Amino acid sequence: MAKIRVFDPACGSGNFLVIAYKQMREIEAEINQRRGEPNRPTDIPQTNLRGIELRDFSGRGRSPCIDYCRVPV
Repeated sequence: MAKIRVFDPACGSGNFLVIAYKQMREIEAEINQRRGEPNRPTDIPQTNLRGIELRDFSGRGRSPCIDYCRVPV
């Protein structure tokens, strides 16, 4: 899962990336459950979620939705 990269070229709110990240986390949690490691931390780096930003949000260079992805599923 850590090698999968998601690109959203829509220049929108970043919602596509949030949904993609949540789905990836659900799949990862299922894999970890089957491996007997239900509490294993995520191996999915947020840098694997990319979008095109028309303007810089708060100097961070990414949509605020990416920060939302830090919320565990």
